[in-house]
Amino acid sequence: MRSAILLLLISEMIATLGVAAVILYGFRRRDREKFLLWFGLFSILYAIVLIVRTSAFRMGFRQPQTIGLAN
Repeated sequence: MRSAILLLLISEMIATLGVAAVILYGFRRRDREKFLLWFGLFSILYAIVLIVRTSAFRMGFRQPQTIGLAN
């Protein structure tokens, strides 16, 4: 259970970095430089996948341990 909570915290940090990258892209707004945008979007999506796959998240919503995701 401790590792699931640690993974949940790490994935939240990845999501925070992704949101920060997208916001920074919005302020800098250069048409040629889209690295921050793509990095941010990928980070957010990856963090969502990590959060949904953790057992701590699934227990919070009373979901079974396997919901069609490969563990």
